[in-house]
Amino acid sequence: MGKLYNVSFTPEETQIFSVLTSFGIPIQTLKQFLSLDREERKEIAQPGIPVDSLNNQLKDWVLQARLANPKVRIAIKGDDDATYPVVRKVMNTLLDRKVNRFNLITGKEAMPDEMKAAAAAAKKPS
Repeated sequence: MGKLYNVSFTPEETQIFSVLTSFGIPIQTLKQFLSLDREERKEIAQPGIPVDSLNNQLKDWVLQARLANPKVRIAIKGDDDATYPVVRKVMNTLLDRKVNRFNLITGKEAMPDEMKAAAAAAKKPS
């Protein structure tokens, strides 16, 4: 990926990347992300890997990952801010790359206060 996007990585950055369990950032910010310590990387907001028509880095990540390891398992990780059109773009990118099996990981969504109140009221005996 570095060669494809003209980004060079040091052996230390390569080692750090090799043990990441997940990431979701454009490759242009990957060096900066890898320079953070482990706790900082956990706390930083990751905007996701670009999937738009002019900059579909996800397509390239999928191809390069599968070339490096044909048994690699792809996972889509989303949170409560993920919209259907974005998830659909990601899934279409995977399907375009013949990735028909992938994991979908979602964050636990908090129940809105109005729904909590309604649920509590429904549980109260009349």
